[in-house]
Amino acid sequence: MLKKQASEGKSGILNNENLFIEYAETAAHGSLPEVQLPEDFPDDPVWQNWPGQIYLHLFSEHKKASETRISAEDAAEEIHEFLAGNSGKNRELLLPHLYFRQHGQHSKVKIPDFTAAMADLYLFLQQQQGEKWLSTEELIMEGSRLPEVAGCLDPDYSADYIYYETRGEYRNFLGDSGTRDEQRYLESPLLQRQACIEPLIVNYLAAVIVLGLAEVRYHPWLENFSPWEGISHIRLTPWGKYVFGISRNAPQWKSTGCAGFSDEGLFALLKRDSPRCRSLLEKCGDEIAPGQFHISAGKIATLCGSHEELEQLIDDLKAAAIDGLPPSWEEFFTRLRYRVLQLPVDSEWALIDLPEDQTLTGILTGSPEFENLFLKVEGMKILVRRENLEIFRRNLQKKGFFPKFC
Repeated sequence: MLKKQASEGKSGILNNENLFIEYAETAAHGSLPEVQLPEDFPDDPVWQNWPGQIYLHLFSEHKKASETRISAEDAAEEIHEFLAGNSGKNRELLLPHLYFRQHGQHSKVKIPDFTAAMADLYLFLQQQQGEKWLSTEELIMEGSRLPEVAGCLDPDYSADYIYYETRGEYRNFLGDSGTRDEQRYLESPLLQRQACIEPLIVNYLAAVIVLGLAEVRYHPWLENFSPWEGISHIRLTPWGKYVFGISRNAPQWKSTGCAGFSDEGLFALLKRDSPRCRSLLEKCGDEIAPGQFHISAGKIATLCGSHEELEQLIDDLKAAAIDGLPPSWEEFFTRLRYRVLQLPVDSEWALIDLPEDQTLTGILTGSPEFENLFLKVEGMKILVRRENLEIFRRNLQKKGFFPKFC
């Protein structure tokens, strides 16, 4: 019989709610987030990387990741689909310590599918309402009685095709002895429960925890199939209540910040490793030294085709600042906003009433790329043929102006 034994490590509380958005957006940019783990968590690469793999599974293909921050609504929908058993890779993510050997296509044994079990666990946690600390031991006991959880394994299949790797002692007929790696199959009901059913529930709770949906009291355990069996109590966070449909109030995440912005020139220094932040600074400027960027109005121009897109980019830069932005950056943003031109389009020709700006006037009259693209009418008014509007707009963007035709 496998023994569970508490280690001498100190217990503590873990809560990843405020770090969730940083982890999710790191995964959305294709990088494995280094998720905060309980103190004294085992130094096992499989389990150390396991939380990050969950984030990659959920958010690595997020369609809006390159443009905007992930919204609470989008994130909640992705997590709900996973926890309710509606997405793939359930076996690999929830039972990374087990291996599933292929069998013949004519075999009549039931292939384990944990989709229904996950749906049962989701409803079970939802019914707890998350108002108080819950004993994990009691949750495991009650969860293992849920019909779909208790019946998720076919005895014949688990005895012949599901195994874990361990090191065992051996002695052969020649008298040789020692230890070697071996594959141990789940051939008994007791082993099925200890190696599969209980870890399935425990790792499901662990997924809830690493996604910031619950805070946890954790005490390290030894000699078990999952280090997360050290969870003693669990309680849903406000973010968890929102995902489980208990609360309608979506959380407002605070930016953790990752860069410092100079008050002398448009320079930004990456102070904390963040793929999302690095991607933002690379899009807005040029890396002039490792982790140091010079922000360029010209580069921003190529990203923003409207006032709304410019405001979103400004908000992203503000959110990236660790200690806020110096006044010089607000002045820079004001100049950028002024350059978002409102250009009305009328019939075959666009009659454009330009703002009185000497820089803009000099660009239009002195730059060869604008030659033959417009006709000067009077004052600051010009005419541009409709078929030339797109090249006119692109040329203005290259000069640091953001035209918007309306």
